[in-house]
Amino acid sequence: MYGTIVVSSPAVTNASSGNTDANFSNTIHLTPQTTTPPFIACVNIVPDGDVMLHVSAGYSSRRYLVYSQVLCGTSTVFRNMLGRHSVFSEAVALRESQQRDSIEPVVVTLHGDDLDTIGIILYVLHGQNKKVPRRLSIERLAKVSIICDKYGWHEGLQVSAGVWTDMLRSKTKSHAVDWLLISWVFGPEEVFMEVTRDLMLGEISDNEDGILFGKQQLLLADCIPSAVSDKLVEGRERWVNLIRTHVENIQQTYLSEDNESIVVCSRGLNAKQCDAMQLGHLYRSLLASAGLYSDSVFNITSTIKKIPGMKFDMFDPEQSYCPCGTRFPSARHTCAYTDAHCECGWVSTLREVADECLEMCNGLVFAEFPSRTW
Repeated sequence: MYGTIVVSSPAVTNASSGNTDANFSNTIHLTPQTTTPPFIACVNIVPDGDVMLHVSAGYSSRRYLVYSQVLCGTSTVFRNMLGRHSVFSEAVALRESQQRDSIEPVVVTLHGDDLDTIGIILYVLHGQNKKVPRRLSIERLAKVSIICDKYGWHEGLQVSAGVWTDMLRSKTKSHAVDWLLISWVFGPEEVFMEVTRDLMLGEISDNEDGILFGKQQLLLADCIPSAVSDKLVEGRERWVNLIRTHVENIQQTYLSEDNESIVVCSRGLNAKQCDAMQLGHLYRSLLASAGLYSDSVFNITSTIKKIPGMKFDMFDPEQSYCPCGTRFPSARHTCAYTDAHCECGWVSTLREVADECLEMCNGLVFAEFPSRTW
């Protein structure tokens, strides 16, 4: 019918056998009903559906026979399109078909949805659990999230999405942008907090296409509100500015106009030399790097933690004796005065600031986004 190729339901194995989405489309068996082009595949999600979803993506199309009651009961989008009081042409045609007791399903056209992915979703919604893949790849789950957000199937897929996400939780670090999308649509909030923290502290850049996130420098999905990306950028700037402000305060302390009377060194002897060396150490380690603050927070804090502390003897090398009374030179001599200026440096406090940034950043929570109502 409809000048199509009718496709029997995919012979997907039982969930206990560990089937995945990788072979989902390969299990569809085509049964030619006509030789008249175009040839459009048709999958009977149910044998007696009253709606035929015509899904097109690029130059490919597929049809799914489904129940209108299931669509309307699980999606506000389809309830508005096909509901009892809807004035859309599809709803009018469906009511007329029902009044005539016609067996011909009403065709509803959907554009831009992945053909295999929407099939998986429809099997879930219609309770065809044996035909639902037990495992999904992270890429497939991201596609499921996009379609579910588009049609408002968040609750209808909640249980299945929970099973799929639990099996993929170990990949949150390597696929943070995908996980942001998945957790935004399905949760849980703890994953959303984890990945937004990683994205906030990771690489963020801006170009003509938009804001790019992660090591792969990817755009966020269109269904992610701009408020999410804005807060990620704001969070990054907050932690970078915390580090930058501390570094600038250190610099200003050593460059004080009253540096003749103000000494940073806490040990007294050779204090001016100590301050000069600490300032030089600051320039060489951080200030000479022009692109430091454009890097990720993770990389900035990692750079800080690798900076070595200064070692500077407190005694005057022109004197014959160490302040402790030991005569120089003494190859094995150590006391409280040798290498004593280590505690005068700025490295340890800056490391504490870096650790504070990583510890205080907890990611974002759903309560910050009133538009997320499900």
